[in-house]
Amino acid sequence: MEGIRAVWPKPPDAWHLDTCGDGREIGDYRLTPVGRRTRLDMVFQVTYDDPKKVEGVREWVRDTNREWDAFGKYLEADYRTSVGKGLSK
Repeated sequence: MEGIRAVWPKPPDAWHLDTCGDGREIGDYRLTPVGRRTRLDMVFQVTYDDPKKVEGVREWVRDTNREWDAFGKYLEADYRTSVGKGLSK
């Protein structure tokens, strides 16, 4: 499977995703402070060129969670590095 993912930052707390390839995925992400934590809200619209490739909701959620588990590790490591350099202010 091949495709392109383009991401447009919307500082300070959001970004937009648009993809093309075998299907199309458009997503909006927003970070919201919740006490001492941060919540990530994601809204997606997904279309497929081939109806046979449509995933069920459970499969899509499983795959998305797997991706974000990996992304989250990198984001947390990046955050820890930036805090150590005094860039988080």
